[in-house]
Amino acid sequence: MSVETLFKRYCASFNARDLDSLVSLFWPYALFEMPMLGQRIFGACEIRSGHQKIFDASEYARIEVSAFKISGPVIIAGGTLESKLLPDSETVEMPLAMTMQYFDGKIVRLTVNIDTRQYLNLDAELLRNGFPAVIGNENPPSRPFPFQPTI
Repeated sequence: MSVETLFKRYCASFNARDLDSLVSLFWPYALFEMPMLGQRIFGACEIRSGHQKIFDASEYARIEVSAFKISGPVIIAGGTLESKLLPDSETVEMPLAMTMQYFDGKIVRLTVNIDTRQYLNLDAELLRNGFPAVIGNENPPSRPFPFQPTI
């Protein structure tokens, strides 16, 4: 199976919320990363559990790929993730970047990055207060950002 076919099957399985099909695409000791959600999970059991949590937190979630580039066993793709998160009443659409590596017809590493800044409205807060203040760090660094932006 080509890297493009495998990638398209992952997206189709994700969109259909078909966990069995989705998990079958991964190598038994694969790595799945979704940094925005703090997920870095290894192996089929954890990948199943991690995707189940994504599905449980949403009424639906859909990956739409607008472009991709292949280099050997790696595909890099961009597009959007449209989702209706529970219990929200509105649908959100976020920019998405994905990198997938395969070996022997299976996904060995998949990283999914989503840009949620437009929904979290954190940009101004980050620039005003510094990142630790936003995430509730009890021990922020002793020195502030090296610049003072004007907002």
